[in-house]
Amino acid sequence: MYVKFKPYNESDLSILKQDTLLNLYDYPLDHKVVEGQDAYHDPDVPVNKPTYQYCAVPIDLYFSRG
Repeated sequence: MYVKFKPYNESDLSILKQDTLLNLYDYPLDHKVVEGQDAYHDPDVPVNKPTYQYCAVPIDLYFSRG
């Protein structure tokens, strides 16, 4: 499952980064990374806020099958 997290502030971002099961990226996974390019910051997110975080996780990682 592809997940997009929207941390409100640095504290939220810190909590996300503490989860060692998540391999977070600060750019959409379908975004082409250009070598030497500055870090990606989503244009919809104010520069003083953390950008969205993205990851792919197995669907059963956080959801139990009923």
